[in-house]
Amino acid sequence: MAIGFVFSSLFALLAYLISSQLTLFNGLMQGCITISYIILPIYDAEIYPTKIRTIGIGSGYTISRIGGITAPYICEFFFVYFDMITSYLLFFIASVICIYISHKLPYETHQTTLDNVDDLTREMDLLKS
Repeated sequence: MAIGFVFSSLFALLAYLISSQLTLFNGLMQGCITISYIILPIYDAEIYPTKIRTIGIGSGYTISRIGGITAPYICEFFFVYFDMITSYLLFFIASVICIYISHKLPYETHQTTLDNVDDLTREMDLLKS
């Protein structure tokens, strides 16, 4: 997920610096953000319990749709009051923030000892029988 944000920030920065290739960098940036957006439910299914997962995914999708609706107005604001390229700097900053946040997410086996994994395996076997 962080890799998608790294590449989206790279393409946003390149679009800001090289304005002659805006269409190319814009498409690549949107593709990388979409990759991160697609990976998120798969990641959540592995990490969080069902109740937290459903609330989190529902809230995240709601906020992302609100962001998708307001993004054109924010870009238009930057187009009118600032340079057209300034909106790509805003996307770069948002992608860098997402990189930091995605590195703070927990890992599936983070700080889990092998003894705990064995105990969990035994409990799963007992539940199956």
